[in-house]
Amino acid sequence: MARPTVIENETILSAARAVFWERGLQSTSAEVARRAGISEGSVFKRYKTTPGLFEAAVAPEISDLLQQLSLLPSRAGSGNVLDNLVGAAELSLRVLRRLTPLFMMRLAGDPNLSSRTMQLAAREQMLSYLTEYLKNEGALGRIDGALDTATIAQAFLGALSTQVVLESPASSDAADGDFHAARYVRELVRVLLEGMLRSAA
Repeated sequence: MARPTVIENETILSAARAVFWERGLQSTSAEVARRAGISEGSVFKRYKTTPGLFEAAVAPEISDLLQQLSLLPSRAGSGNVLDNLVGAAELSLRVLRRLTPLFMMRLAGDPNLSSRTMQLAAREQMLSYLTEYLKNEGALGRIDGALDTATIAQAFLGALSTQVVLESPASSDAADGDFHAARYVRELVRVLLEGMLRSAA
């Protein structure tokens, strides 16, 4: 009897991911139910809130992206700093594009924001990986080792978060390949890196 429930859960989450990527903040549990071919009541038997449903749907992808980003500190000293940071920025943007609509859903439905564990944990991980990477590069002399790397990482992630907020709210994934976002990321990294290298000179 347990297997049909597992299959149905997978069907619901697959439908939720598809709806979330297409509709972002406008996603609803009713759309997920229609996509999955089940009743909305069946959705809520397993996922008590709409934000909880979408969190469950995107959590595996966020986890995978964070796992990729966790490799950043070990890249210190290899390749060049600009390309390393651009790659980190692109991964961070993809995470933030998933997290921001979830945060906005929580904000709209729960003024006390009592359930932000995944969002906060993901942000802390991103900050940790970026800070460690910059610290490692500073120790190698590829950027100024005297800089406050935690503050730089915070500013970097804050700029990326602002980019996500300014993107179209219609879809959490609409700008993944967008030229303007890619250009913004490279220019942001270039400006930050120029300051870090000038300090080291």
